[in-house]
Amino acid sequence: MPTFPTLDTEIYYPLEEEREDSTIRSKFEDGYEHTRPRYTKIRYTWNVNYRMMPGSDKDTLEAFVTTVREGADSFSWTNPQSGATYTVKFSQIPKYSCTYKINSISYFEVHFQLRTV
Repeated sequence: MPTFPTLDTEIYYPLEEEREDSTIRSKFEDGYEHTRPRYTKIRYTWNVNYRMMPGSDKDTLEAFVTTVREGADSFSWTNPQSGATYTVKFSQIPKYSCTYKINSISYFEVHFQLRTV
């Protein structure tokens, strides 16, 4: 399984983490609600941001996205905040915005979303 590349750019905080609510809810006319889990696996989603990513890191990230066929293949990613490793896919592939250029080096703001499989 591929591993998310090591980049020279540090992740930009806050690192947004969301736990998926897998509850099925059925409401009844008298106001009661019946609930049950849809599945037992706990899934997480992370919104990942980088600021001032140099073009070399952007090229590395773009090559990796191509390797995992955008959001089709899973890969190993280590959460920089907790140090835990997860098997994830891109639920939103990276979006790049060129924010700065100096001496022919471009710097990018990068946003993407990862979801556990």
